[in-house]
Amino acid sequence: MEINVEFGPCPFERLTTAKTIRRPTEDILTQQEISETISGRLYFGQHGSDVKHMPFVLKEQETSVDDILSIFLDEWRAPTPKILLFVIAPSKESMSETLRKSQHLLVKGLIAALNTTEMWLCTNALYEGFTKELSLAVQNELSRRQILLDSKSEMSISSFPETALIGICPQDSLNFSRKFEPSLIPIIDTTTEKTKGKYTVSKYFDYFIFVKDQSKHFKGIQDFVLGFAKCLKDKLRFERQTENNYGMNSFKAFETPLLTILFQGEVADIHLILGLIKNRLPVVIIEGSGGLADILAFAYHQITCRPESSHFAEYTEVVLKPLLCRKINQFYPDISRFNISVRHFCEKIFDCFRHYKQQEQIFLSLLTLRDLEKKYEQLPSHLLRSLFKSKESEKIKNSFQIKNDLFLAMDWNCPNVASTEIFAKNPTNKFHIDRETFFRALTKPHREEFISIFLNQGFELHKFLDSTTLLHLFQDSLTHNFFRLIIWEGVLGYGATAEISRYFIDSKLVLLLEELTGIPSLINTYELDWHSRRVYDNRTPQEAERKALAVLSLWSILSYKADLVKILWKYSEQPVHLALVCSMILRRLLQYVDDLSLKNEIEKQSEEFSIMASNLITTCYEKLPPRALDLLCDRNLIWCHKPVLEIAAFAKDRRFIATSCCQKYLDNVFMGNLKVRDLPYGDVTIPLWLKIILTNFLIFPMYLWIDFDTDQDSQALRNLPLKNRQGISRNKDSKSKQSISSFKTKSRSLSFWQKLYYLYTAPISIFWVSHVFYLMFLVFFSLAVIWPACGSLYLDFIICLWTAVIIMDSIYHVMKLQNQYTSMPLAFKCAEIILMSVFLLCYVFGRIVRYRYFMSPYHAKVMLCVALLYFHYRVIVIAFPISAALGPMLSRIKRMIFVDFAGFMRVTALIVISNGIVIHATIYPDFPLGGELARRAFYDAMIAFFLTPADHFGNPDHKCIRLSKNPKTHTYFGIPENVCKVGRYYLPQCPNPGIWPYIFGLQYLLFLKLVLLTILIALFSNTEMKMGSLGIYIWKYQRYELVVDFSNRLAFPAPLSPISYCWMLIKYLWDIFHPRAIEKIEDSLLDENDYLYWKSLASNFVMEKNYKEDKKEKTEDRMVKIFALRQALHRQSDSIKDLEAMFLKLEIQVKNAHKYLTSNMLEVSLKERILAKNVPQIFSRISPYPFTSISRFPVADNHVTWDRSWNSYDPIAYNMPKEDFPCELRPFVDVDIQMRREMEGEDFQMPVFKWNTSTITPVGSYLNRKSWIKGKFDKEFKYDLDAEGLPMNPFGRTGLRGRGALPRWGPNHYVYVIITRWHEMEWVSYRNYLEVVLYLLDTDIVLPGGFVSTENTYLPIRSLFQCDDSWNSEADMIAFFESLSKEEQESIVTTKIAETASDKSLGSLDTLRKESLSKLKTRIVKEEDKMTEEELNKPFIYERTRKGYLDEATNTDQAWCEAEVWHFHYKEFNRVEEKFKAVMLWLVLTEDVLGKVPPGQAALLHSVAKKMKAVLEVT
Repeated sequence: MEINVEFGPCPFERLTTAKTIRRPTEDILTQQEISETISGRLYFGQHGSDVKHMPFVLKEQETSVDDILSIFLDEWRAPTPKILLFVIAPSKESMSETLRKSQHLLVKGLIAALNTTEMWLCTNALYEGFTKELSLAVQNELSRRQILLDSKSEMSISSFPETALIGICPQDSLNFSRKFEPSLIPIIDTTTEKTKGKYTVSKYFDYFIFVKDQSKHFKGIQDFVLGFAKCLKDKLRFERQTENNYGMNSFKAFETPLLTILFQGEVADIHLILGLIKNRLPVVIIEGSGGLADILAFAYHQITCRPESSHFAEYTEVVLKPLLCRKINQFYPDISRFNISVRHFCEKIFDCFRHYKQQEQIFLSLLTLRDLEKKYEQLPSHLLRSLFKSKESEKIKNSFQIKNDLFLAMDWNCPNVASTEIFAKNPTNKFHIDRETFFRALTKPHREEFISIFLNQGFELHKFLDSTTLLHLFQDSLTHNFFRLIIWEGVLGYGATAEISRYFIDSKLVLLLEELTGIPSLINTYELDWHSRRVYDNRTPQEAERKALAVLSLWSILSYKADLVKILWKYSEQPVHLALVCSMILRRLLQYVDDLSLKNEIEKQSEEFSIMASNLITTCYEKLPPRALDLLCDRNLIWCHKPVLEIAAFAKDRRFIATSCCQKYLDNVFMGNLKVRDLPYGDVTIPLWLKIILTNFLIFPMYLWIDFDTDQDSQALRNLPLKNRQGISRNKDSKSKQSISSFKTKSRSLSFWQKLYYLYTAPISIFWVSHVFYLMFLVFFSLAVIWPACGSLYLDFIICLWTAVIIMDSIYHVMKLQNQYTSMPLAFKCAEIILMSVFLLCYVFGRIVRYRYFMSPYHAKVMLCVALLYFHYRVIVIAFPISAALGPMLSRIKRMIFVDFAGFMRVTALIVISNGIVIHATIYPDFPLGGELARRAFYDAMIAFFLTPADHFGNPDHKCIRLSKNPKTHTYFGIPENVCKVGRYYLPQCPNPGIWPYIFGLQYLLFLKLVLLTILIALFSNTEMKMGSLGIYIWKYQRYELVVDFSNRLAFPAPLSPISYCWMLIKYLWDIFHPRAIEKIEDSLLDENDYLYWKSLASNFVMEKNYKEDKKEKTEDRMVKIFALRQALHRQSDSIKDLEAMFLKLEIQVKNAHKYLTSNMLEVSLKERILAKNVPQIFSRISPYPFTSISRFPVADNHVTWDRSWNSYDPIAYNMPKEDFPCELRPFVDVDIQMRREMEGEDFQMPVFKWNTSTITPVGSYLNRKSWIKGKFDKEFKYDLDAEGLPMNPFGRTGLRGRGALPRWGPNHYVYVIITRWHEMEWVSYRNYLEVVLYLLDTDIVLPGGFVSTENTYLPIRSLFQCDDSWNSEADMIAFFESLSKEEQESIVTTKIAETASDKSLGSLDTLRKESLSKLKTRIVKEEDKMTEEELNKPFIYERTRKGYLDEATNTDQAWCEAEVWHFHYKEFNRVEEKFKAVMLWLVLTEDVLGKVPPGQAALLHSVAKKMKAVLEVT
């Protein structure tokens, strides 16, 4: 919306006059001087009277701040502030979420400050950033105030302080600044285009000051703000009413305090901050808001926390300056655009701290965001503390200044500041709170905590509260809606223009309080005046103080200042009385309140006061029962001698009467001076009522069952009526406090007549004896009713006399209760007396006199029946409520009857009446009008509740004559045409059956039986559920009425009550002729110690309640913080998880890269591996592992040996399943230990392995776990075990754990033979090639041989060839292969020789075998020596090339191959191929063949080829 400018006064504007304090005469400028200043009005949209006009002034170079202040006060009539607040905040939107949150908290705190007192809030006028949020908050606050004013609440226009929002900004920053030019004044700007860097103003501000600033970085406006602040501080004053030493009131001018808040700020604001501090104007920095505020806060912490021995200049130059420069560069990396250097900026900051503390005054303080987050409403408290720090210490000691500071704390509603900063600095107590200060705290809204502080300081209420002060208090209450609408106009009926006078307090107010509380003369203005003048009239100052506090509490509750009443209640010495009275007043005012929300609030407050009284009496009873019982007996003059229990009964406070203390007191009163003993009679227990009845009628059982309380105090208590039970003699010693209501007795013998007196005057005896006689009366009455004919004259005479005595007793009882109790409901008793009197008269004239014209005998009998029913039902009301079982049930039944059933019948009556008429009209359409018609219609409808009448729906009687219908007309034959006949029968009493009577009757019965009765049952069930605890309260309240009733009855019931009347007459005559001296009775049972105890108990109760609320609030705050922390932790956990995932991914990538690089380093050809020298485990580290895709852990050459430490070495484990091995090897496969360890967990037990040994298993198989590796000096080698108890590869790491594809853990023994011959043809290159025998095993090509599983090492080789002989040693194997190098004939001869040899003696055979073995061993020894040319030219060559560790690709860290390898070479002829048993063949040994066999075997073949000087390359 477009903003327009109007210069000069506006004809539509209505200036509201406000009370302002004009400046001294010499300071006031003339009207001519003021008119030179350019001012006007701003308005949005079209000009009119309903448009808000915002005054503005244009500050030019020649305009002084005095002129502007004069315009504010004289022309604009701005409200006089009591506090001036400047807020320095940026006009840009905060990008950070933290800054936005802090800005929001500051705005909420400022709104709370604006609601406390009259204030001028000066800040930036541009509608952006902080100002925009402040404007929206002000808009919401104005809307809230308007809603409260429109509602009928206690709010009025005076409840909100007058404040002014003043906007100050450069003229050039406005997007409508050209409208201020004289040449463009009449021009109306219609453009809506927003100029870059220029803004509009907020329409919720009250006044504006636009400064023409031609300087760079708006330094001119900072100078103006500084000058304006100085002018306001020096020349702006406000008046406050004060009281002098003579009690006279006068007005005195006070200096208006000024305070500045720095929120964030810019670099240029340092000039303004420095100027404010130099001019001794306090500044509050919001730490954490960013910008200049955080820089100053950083410097503040560094300077205030510097070492004490360090000098300021040296510390700032050497230590702080470098830190501060880094901080400045962090916040303002482009500080040069502010036309200031970092060094100059630092100097400005140091200047601020050179002047921030002068003597004991501090002009710079910090406010953290944490302080605002805890409770933003406490912002005024923080600001006020900063303001007090800037004051001179001498002024703090001045009483006048203390009072001014106290008023300032009250204006800002900071009671905590008043306690810590004002009263704590007044140790000599020179300052005393005067009447004006206390009156201000009473009348100003939400200042209850100050009342508590003043009372703690020892303020005496009875010196403050006189009739004039009370009148002023009620006059102030009249300005509030609650008192004016509810009390003044609603209850009292006064008009809106009527005024409160002294007469109102002396008459109307006293009557009003008596009507609300039942207590007369609660307020006596003359007594208050005497007490205020310290004239107590036989009273003590403590009693006067208690009276004044009670009167002040009554004013507070009538003004609906519930919080103030609670504060006063905490200091009351009669807190139970006060809480009950306040609860009763609020409850009785509910009927005059129309607003539902206000009614609910008042009801809640009334309930809270009732709970306070109940909890307090219960707490005292649990700790000190005598004190609590004494309080119930106490009658104090302040409450017109009304005891607490009677006040609670008048208030119908069932909760209070239901407390254990009140019920105990009622038990004591009900029992009188009797104590019934419980004597054991085996399993038989005699009830209490039977003992009482037998004792009263037989007398002698009292020696068996009854004890008498002979305490003097208790006797006196029980001899007096319940109203007059006061203390007779008491022990005042607080250490051994004795209550007259207790059961502690003194041994004192009683005479027989005294015992009878105590027995018959006890309320419990009166209760049961009266019921016995009443039951006798009912028996006689029932006999008189059932007596045939006109009855027995003698019996009727007895009933009449008995009834007359009952009426006389009732009249005496009602008169006595009316004189003594205002809380007892007597209307029912009075109506009962009238009814019984009428009945007695009718009885006398109808049955005894038998006046024939008065009543017939039958009607007399009916009257007696009705009376008999009444007298029987009366027992339910007067007898059953005393029972703990029947009492609560009766209260629920009463509610069911008078609430649920009555409401049900109101609904049902409509249905019964309408359906009764409809059904009767359809069945008997011609029945004549009369009483019989009404009886028929409604009797059948009502009887349907209990029966289902179906007689009228059947066929009519045979006597009914059916009429014939005329087919031409709707008439019947024999009926005149002028007679309308509806029914089909001649007689109207004959029913007319048909479909419509059935329809109407069926819907009525369905609705009645199924719907309405079900609703009634549901209502009863709901009442039964809701009346659970409430029923107990109602019963206990009725029990109080019952106890009061029977404690004030005559000792002898009807018809023996005339004995009591005679005794009373004799006693009266005796007192006339023998007068006795009247004993003075104490006014109160309580002494000062008791009053102090109750005061401390109430104070402790409030403290505990506040502690619980604070604890609950702290718990909620902690839960909120914990929830926020949990959310932050969840977010952090998610971030950590993401980081962990990224790190894991990165780690995997690094490991894969490492594996890739290592595998590339190790990825060499087979030829290179074979030719490599001195490289350990070159074949055992081949990856992936054979027959799998498992990659080995990369192991570099320098990490192979176990001696080299490697913490990150973590290879995976692999064990080939047993079923994947060939069938012949499965019996020899070891168990998978690692899998069993994972499956069994803690229950895993390591199998027993005999490492480094060869054993025979229990099944007889051979198991060799020794290593074939030879140690030093050909010693037996023993391998080591790892941490898992498994063998370690003796040649080092392989990159894989487990058993792998090998059958056994540790050494796996293999035997191989390399059978070679020269190739018969040569290639073109004429190179020699070897042929080798290879074994085709499925798809693999290997050397002939295999796994050694038995003691016979060479059995795997023998199984591959056709050989009939057994091989028991290597000699047998060599002999077999050597035989294949000869012709078949030679072999036969050799066979024959062998057969012949077999026939020789065993001795000669052994000799030949030993010789051959010795020759063979000599040949084998030469296996490592190089073969000579001669040996190579032999036709058959054999050699054991290896026995020990075999570097094979199947090796792992915990299992490896060990092999014994033999080489057999045939130079010329051989018959090896003929002996092939398995799938074997001769292949030319080339590099391709080497690549197809396992790498370890390829290395063996390569070494053989090298030794034989064979050629492997194919050209």
